[in-house]
Amino acid sequence: MEKKIVCGIDVGTTKVCVVIGQQDHDEKLDVRGVSRVEFKDKKFKNLVTKGAILNPDFVSKFIKKALAEAIEQAGVTPNQYFISVASHQVACIPKISDISRDYVSEGDEVRHDDLQRLLGSVGRTKIDGSAILHVLPQEYSVDGDSEEHYHIVGVTGTHLRGKFQVITMPLKPLSTLLKSLDWAGLSNIPPKHVYLASLASTMAVLSDEEKEHGAILVDIGAGKTDVVIVQGELVRYVASFPVGGKAITKDIEIGCDVSENVAEDLKLRFGTATHKEVRLNEVVAVPNVLESLPPKNVSLKNVAVIIEARVKDIATFVAAVVRHAGFERKIKTGIVLTGGGARLDSIQEVFRSVTGMHVQVGRPNQGFNKQKPETTNNLSYATALGLVRLGFRSLDPRDELYESLVSVPSPIQAPVPTRPHTYTTSQHHSPVPSNGSNGSNGSYTNGNNGHTPRPPEPPRNPETKEPTKEPEPQTEPEQEWKWWRLRMDLNSWYKAIFRDEFESRNGQRPDGWEPKTV
Repeated sequence: MEKKIVCGIDVGTTKVCVVIGQQDHDEKLDVRGVSRVEFKDKKFKNLVTKGAILNPDFVSKFIKKALAEAIEQAGVTPNQYFISVASHQVACIPKISDISRDYVSEGDEVRHDDLQRLLGSVGRTKIDGSAILHVLPQEYSVDGDSEEHYHIVGVTGTHLRGKFQVITMPLKPLSTLLKSLDWAGLSNIPPKHVYLASLASTMAVLSDEEKEHGAILVDIGAGKTDVVIVQGELVRYVASFPVGGKAITKDIEIGCDVSENVAEDLKLRFGTATHKEVRLNEVVAVPNVLESLPPKNVSLKNVAVIIEARVKDIATFVAAVVRHAGFERKIKTGIVLTGGGARLDSIQEVFRSVTGMHVQVGRPNQGFNKQKPETTNNLSYATALGLVRLGFRSLDPRDELYESLVSVPSPIQAPVPTRPHTYTTSQHHSPVPSNGSNGSNGSYTNGNNGHTPRPPEPPRNPETKEPTKEPEPQTEPEQEWKWWRLRMDLNSWYKAIFRDEFESRNGQRPDGWEPKTV
């Protein structure tokens, strides 16, 4: 059996990150190869804007280059590819869907395919100008019950209702990404292997405990900031707004009157999110806009004031998203920062003062071996590492449980052949052990005037004087009749006629059309 080797490709605003990994015997992920190609040249600085690819031709060349470098480092060729897509126009729409399990009898248990049918009814919703990227199940209820259930498989009922969060985005960013991948030699990427970048980051940054008790992932990228609210191991809300690290660079460029490259260098080398830590007399000489002009002195205090103002804006947006989603007082572990913009010094203090929540910087090292700490501790690789983990783990932990239940067949006990009785008892009394008053230990009484009939002595072999074994009765194997066999056949028959799978197969008979012989 071919071993699964997963490649995660993250196309960001300023770079392309590729990570290749596989799972070891401890169910940890080994990072085999990594690559990062940045859009440094001036003519390439606007290839991707706020998550949307503007020039698929150039981006495909960068993808091909990054992929070749990662494969050369890994020494293996991936057999599965997972892609991230991003947009600042991501929408999270709550939906409620209902189905009636009319093709089964009252009281039968809910199965996994019922949930898939419920999920499919939501996925067929049409939204003008937008593509449905993810349909995230929340809770379920059965037969109008006001109580909502986290696990629904196995619960008896005929009417199912489910709550979902539908993640949508414009069609153009998705189509340009797929075009870039096609030109890079990666065609026919399955739709289930395309994930929103921020959702992939949650798989690499947030721990299982943080997902259970509630956490807010804030991914500060170059062109945008993504917010993902996770609680009870489920993604509850997703939002994005077009303010990120490039906005901070632009503010420094305008406020300090320097070039864009110098402003980026000032942010990375001397930038801090709190101006109180910087003294007034701290000055650094930077190159001027023209090389013929003398160097220019820039106050680091001024740089810190500019950075702090923009970081406060981002934190205010995050607080507004959490309040709008209704999770302001429901998150216990606080905010986890990731992405390239989270590398600023003291950014936690600014977010803590604005939101009033606990804030920490999360490293993308959840579920990975520590063989490449330069990668698993690098915030820029969070999305690509999360894509690799999605090749082995599901975004919804219930999917893995349900798939394991389906893969394990239910044990059916073989029929036990009946042996003829060697003695009889009364028809109206069950045999009970005697109290030993008749002088025979272990005998049985049948309630007939205290008389205890003994079973006949088995015949003995005259040579060995040992009881000869009685030959086993040759009986025909009985066909075990189960009441649910007929129901199963009727289910497949009803599904083939009344459900839309029959039409989707263009009139072809689906598997399981012919009834089973019982």
